[in-house]
Amino acid sequence: MSSHGADIAALARTLFPANGPYKIRIVDASDDDLVDTLADLHRSTFFDTAAMPQFELGAWWLA
Repeated sequence: MSSHGADIAALARTLFPANGPYKIRIVDASDDDLVDTLADLHRSTFFDTAAMPQFELGAWWLA
């Protein structure tokens, strides 16, 4: 994880403690299974109305 990703993860732990109602985590976009999950969620949410994001860019989170 990049230092930027670590900073974001630390902020998320502060805003959403582990004992809270949600478990939010940063995902590794180099993991093909996680990228497939993100793509499936995107298609289920936006159907054909939005272009598929480039998941290898930026930080992605799952709750």
